[in-house]
Amino acid sequence: FPWAVALVLAAIRDYGCVSSDVFLSTTDKQPTAVPVELAVLDQLEGVLGLQHRRRTESLLGVLASELEPIVRSLPKNNSRGALSAPSARYALHRVFVQRHGWVLKGAAPDGGSWSPTSTVLGVGIYLPLRVREVFETYLEGADGYTLKGVAVLAAAVEALVH
Repeated sequence: FPWAVALVLAAIRDYGCVSSDVFLSTTDKQPTAVPVELAVLDQLEGVLGLQHRRRTESLLGVLASELEPIVRSLPKNNSRGALSAPSARYALHRVFVQRHGWVLKGAAPDGGSWSPTSTVLGVGIYLPLRVREVFETYLEGADGYTLKGVAVLAAAVEALVH
């Protein structure tokens, strides 16, 4: 019967019913890194509290969905598919204009370059110092801006406004 069990497990793995990670022993597993977005949410909770975190998380799905076609259409910075700062700034600007008609001074270029001249894609001036430091540490230090990273920033700004 051991061969039958192995055959069933191989079939389940091959048809995608379970991850192949199930077949690795626990000693083979490397500790998984915490996603940057989760680290940002944890830090925001420490600074602004649980209620703000919950509001930010509640906005994430909608904002990620609205940002996805914008991000997909923009040039990518690297093999991870991350955006450069000017592209991420443009995506952030577009989502705020589409959702609320907001044109945030600093996020929109005022006829100039889309390269941000201030921190956190140009919206750093609207954030409390400790919140700005969280985004500077976790997002600006990364190798480009991901869809999730831009969505977390947009959700945090929107949660602060409301």
